Amino acid sequence: MDPRIRQRRSAVRRREGQRRLRVVLAVVGCTVVTAATLTLLYSPLLSVRQVNLSGARHTSRQAMLRAAGLDGHPLMIRVDTRRLEQRLDALPWVATATVARDWPSTVGISVRERVPAAVVTTANGEWAVTDDTGRVLQRSTGAPPPALPAFRAVEQLPAPGSQLPASSGPALRVLGALRGRLVTQVLSVDVRPDGEVALTVSSGVVVQLGDASQLDRKLAATQTLLSQVRPPGVQTIDVRVPEDPALVPR
Repeated sequence: MDPRIRQRRSAVRRREGQRRLRVVLAVVGCTVVTAATLTLLYSPLLSVRQVNLSGARHTSRQAMLRAAGLDGHPLMIRVDTRRLEQRLDALPWVATATVARDWPSTVGISVRERVPAAVVTTANGEWAVTDDTGRVLQRSTGAPPPALPAFRAVEQLPAPGSQLPASSGPALRVLGALRGRLVTQVLSVDVRPDGEVALTVSSGVVVQLGDASQLDRKLAATQTLLSQVRPPGVQTIDVRVPEDPALVPR
């Protein structure tokens, strides 16, 4: 065989051997790096050591950590932010929660809490604070908070985090439609068995709304009349027909 051909073949085999060696070394290197990375990720060194909370006024830190499962200092790699947000959203006062990981060992939680809109009372002395969607935020006994409108529309209150029954719908729609001075003037909302709604305002005047339709027009007429009448001389304001309201003297 021509020495030049033999030399060329030897060079080709040498280059192929070098190429295979580079491939093997690359695979081994990747395997080592992957194994080292996994070892580090699942090491206690990268567990949750700090949780930063913001936005919570009515929900305790302990309740939030327990709901999110962060009180046991899990590994950062096991922190599923979407699942934790869903767990936190189930807490009574939480409207939305955002969870973010900040490596190597910090989790941040930001929540927006629900706004209390009413106090629901029952005949047995129980009361609950709800938002305008009917979600029960807090339940207790004794004297209810005085700063919120009250209504009685259920016999038994559901647990915090649950929704009031559909029978509370008319009262909730009225509360959600209150604007301006009426927000602070309305003391209570009463729903009759036929679904008609009446308001009692701070001056003692009772406002007959009828059903929960045309609320913007009915409440606008109510606000106008309240600004014009003298409460001692008026017992009831009837705005069931908002275009033709009526005053009932004492």
